Amino acid sequence: MKTGPTTIEGMSRLIESKKAEWAKPNSVYRTPEYRRKQVLSHKGQVLCSNQRHLLSAECLTQLYLNEKFTQREIAVKLNVSPKTVSRRMAELGIAARSSKVSGEGNPAWKGGRIEKEGYIMIRMPNHPHAKANGYVYEHILVWEQAHGQPLPEGWEIHHDNEVKSDNSSQNLIAFANHRKHLKIHMAKYKLNKEK
Repeated sequence: MKTGPTTIEGMSRLIESKKAEWAKPNSVYRTPEYRRKQVLSHKGQVLCSNQRHLLSAECLTQLYLNEKFTQREIAVKLNVSPKTVSRRMAELGIAARSSKVSGEGNPAWKGGRIEKEGYIMIRMPNHPHAKANGYVYEHILVWEQAHGQPLPEGWEIHHDNEVKSDNSSQNLIAFANHRKHLKIHMAKYKLNKEK
C-alpha cells in the first residue's frame, strides 16, 4: 500500500501544509531575540551585540582562545551548529585545539594516577615497566623504592593481604616468576577452602 503524496499536486499540498509549521518560531534561528542576542563572556562583558557579529574573529578569539570554550560550547552559546563554528574558525585561521593531548594538557587529566582492576597506576612513560599507555603499577614503584633497585625482568609483586590497592612496602613481596607467585595464591586458597 502506498503512503504519502503520489502526484505533484499531492506533494504541493503537503508542502503548503508544512510551510505554516516550518515558519513557526520553534527554531531559535527565526526569532527576533536571536538576531538581537548579546553574547556575554564568563566575566559578563558584551562580546558581540548582534547576529552579524556573532561569528566575528574577535568574538571567536575571545570565546575559544581566551576563555577556553569548546567549539560545542560556543555553538550552544551562539545558537548555531558546531559545524558552523568549526567552518568559521577555519575561515578565520583560528587553529582548533587537539583532543589527542596526553598528560596535563588533556581536559580529562586526573593527576597521573588511575585505578585499573583494583590496582593503582601512576603515569611514568619512561619507566622500564610502563605499559603502552605510559602507566606503571604503583606497587612496582613502591617495591623498587623500598629495595633501592629496579624490579628484575619477569619478577612479580604479591600483595600479602590480598588488597590490590594497599601498596605499603611491608605488604609487598616479590617473586622471581609467576609460578612461585601462583603457589602462594593456591596455598591461601586451600587454607580458606578448608575453613
